[in-house]
Amino acid sequence: MADRPLLRRLLDRTENTEFPLLALEAVRDLRRYLTAVEREAISDARTGGASVQEIADALGITRQAVYYKLSQPAATGAEESDEGSGGPDIVEIPDVEPSAPADDPRRPP
Repeated sequence: MADRPLLRRLLDRTENTEFPLLALEAVRDLRRYLTAVEREAISDARTGGASVQEIADALGITRQAVYYKLSQPAATGAEESDEGSGGPDIVEIPDVEPSAPADDPRRPP
């Protein structure tokens, strides 16, 4: 899975002090890549018989965090490129009209 030239380019871009926004974009791309690597490694470890506790110990996280990672679907390109979105864990709550207070005479009984 490792695309060493890609990783090298991304790492080089993170050191770009002249254009910090480009460095941040490289960090974002590295995170996406590493998330995919982590997801695959966790799946392979489970298939190979590793316990959730062993995976948690290897990652330095809790078992609950491993269960959370296992429950997350793989992100699609649409989710990743959806600018302005908080990601797949963010749920938008629609605006509602404020209701009248309980003692408001205009409120129906």
